[in-house]
Parts: sequence; C-alpha cells; structure tokens
Amino acid sequence: MPKKFDAINYLVKKYVDDEELATIPIIFKNTDEMFNKYDPTKTSLSPEVYTYLDKCSYNLPINYKIRIDVVSNNIDKETKNRFSDAVKHHYGLKVFDNNIDLKAISRKANILGAFGLLFVLFVYLGDHAKSLGGIPSTPINVLIEILTVTGWVFVWSAIESMLFDRKDLLTRRNENMQMFNAEFIFETEDEYYKILEEEQKEDVEKNEDYQEIMESFLDQ
Repeated sequence: MPKKFDAINYLVKKYVDDEELATIPIIFKNTDEMFNKYDPTKTSLSPEVYTYLDKCSYNLPINYKIRIDVVSNNIDKETKNRFSDAVKHHYGLKVFDNNIDLKAISRKANILGAFGLLFVLFVYLGDHAKSLGGIPSTPINVLIEILTVTGWVFVWSAIESMLFDRKDLLTRRNENMQMFNAEFIFETEDEYYKILEEEQKEDVEKNEDYQEIMESFLDQ
C-alpha cells in the first residue's frame, strides 16, 4: 500500500540542499520577458514572474533561506541588478503593508476589547441596580441579557482579531520577508542544465523511488 504523501517533506527533499537553502529556478529565453511591458522604466517585473515566485515559495518552510536561480543567456550586470532590486522592492512593499495591517489589527482588537469591558461594567451596574430593588426586575433582566451578549461579541471579536487574523497576517509577512531576503544566482542555460544533470545523477545514486512518490500523490 502506498505511503501517505507528505507534501512538506517532499518539497524539502527536492528543493532544499544540505545547507537548508531552498532553490527556485526561473528561466528566461529573452531578458525582455523579465520586466513588465507596461513599465517604461523596466524597474518592475512581469506579473507572471511574481505569480511564479509566490507559487514556488508557498509551501516552503519559513525557516529556510531562498535562493532564486535566474537562468538567461546574454544578461548584463545592469539587468541583473534591476531584476534583484525589483524582487526586493516588490516584497519589501508587501512587508511594509503587512506591518501597517498588523498595527491596524492591534488597534481594532484594543478598541473591541475596551468596548467589551465597558459592557461588562454595564452588566455589573445592572446587577447592582437589580439588587437594590428600585427598578422592576423584568426590564433589568432584559437589559442585562442584551449587555451580556453584546459584551461577549465585542470580547470574542477582539480575541479573534489577535489570535487568528493577526496570526495569518504574521505568516504572510514572514513569507514576504523570506522572499525579500532571497539570494540571487545568475546562470546561463548551459551552466544551469549542467548543474541540473549532476543533481539528477545524485538523486539516482540515492535510489529515490519516483514511482512510489507518484503513486502516493495519486492516492490522496
């Protein structure tokens, strides 16, 4: 019976070397493919490039450093610099936006928490007024019930923002930081395919069972 397919383990095994460096290869037949055709300054990459990088890095564990292998013939130093700067600028802006959103979530949670505590105080005052007996108990009970439910809604919303929304946003920020800190290697096609061939030979020497991996994947 095929073993259960472990996606994370498979990605690490295939894309991460012994130095815990994950490699993302990207091949360009022409350097014009790199940059956004609507950007006359050629300082931003094609949207397809960012989509590709996001997909390749999506499941990589956050503790691994990423290296982007850019494969293209006849690429000059200026184009190399513009490519790496464009990647850092793109993901740097994402980190900046993530930090703004994190601050907004913290403010939202604080405000919701404050309102929740305020309604809890109103519930306490309602109970106190009820104990004095100066007001009919039925209106007080209804008011206390409304304040209790409303207070819990505010408190739960504050907890949800801090524990779930903030956690998801922190994960996205860490992923963007991982891409921002990526290293860059520029190679020609001949150099890249030579290295790839050597790595494939090493895989064969390790007796990796590709058929078993495929069957495990299809079994899911």
